[in-house]
Amino acid sequence: MKLIRPSIVAIVLPIVLLFSMLIAVGPVLAEGDGSGGGQGVPLELASSSPVDGAQNVALDTRIKLVFNKNVVNMTVKENNLRCFSLYAGNVAVPIEVQMADDQINPELKREVNLIPRQVLQPGTDYSVVISQALQAKNGVVMGKDVKIRFKTAAAEKSVPPAPAGEEKKPAEPPAPLNPGSTPEPEPKAVLDSDNNDTVPAEKDESEIKPESLERTQTDSMEKKSPTKTDDASENAAWIWPVSIALVIVLGAGYGYFRKRS
Repeated sequence: MKLIRPSIVAIVLPIVLLFSMLIAVGPVLAEGDGSGGGQGVPLELASSSPVDGAQNVALDTRIKLVFNKNVVNMTVKENNLRCFSLYAGNVAVPIEVQMADDQINPELKREVNLIPRQVLQPGTDYSVVISQALQAKNGVVMGKDVKIRFKTAAAEKSVPPAPAGEEKKPAEPPAPLNPGSTPEPEPKAVLDSDNNDTVPAEKDESEIKPESLERTQTDSMEKKSPTKTDDASENAAWIWPVSIALVIVLGAGYGYFRKRS
């Protein structure tokens, strides 16, 4: 009988021990879903956004659900896509169920997002229903329906427009600088029909100030009344002919009387 060499025993013995450990641990690993729980741990909703009973939820919100197990694996994804519903009161609201690929994004294997296909209505009560048929990767199901209720924010109040018949009052003109004085209106320009030029219109005579009127009257009186120089020149014009005629008459009378004497 040949004896087994110690070197062969040293190589085979660790391999046998490794296989024994894999056989013992295999059933335990088969029970898990890669999320830290086995078939003995029930599938549950870990968190939600919005939370159950939330108020004043935004109208464009997206609903996020996080579970304690893998619910997006390809082995259960087709079933789980049909396990989510959204209601406004008793009326179903169409939604899009989004699940990540756990092979590409393993950190999102417990997460499901619900996107409403229409804008949520303000001040309305909504409820998300998760079916009891929701299943984890390891085959564990919810076992009961889960409901999340929330209410959207109320619509903002808008300022009502002014009535159609009511018009805005025109702004009042600014007050004059000196109280009691009335600003003079600007003269309007008129169009000259001969050369088509715009000529500034003259001010109305009624708008002429008293000082200007007195000055104008004084000038006209001075022009009409003769000056002393004019009187002297007019007197000199008729005095000389009269004087000459008088001298002639006197001379003729003197000669006549002299002849008779």
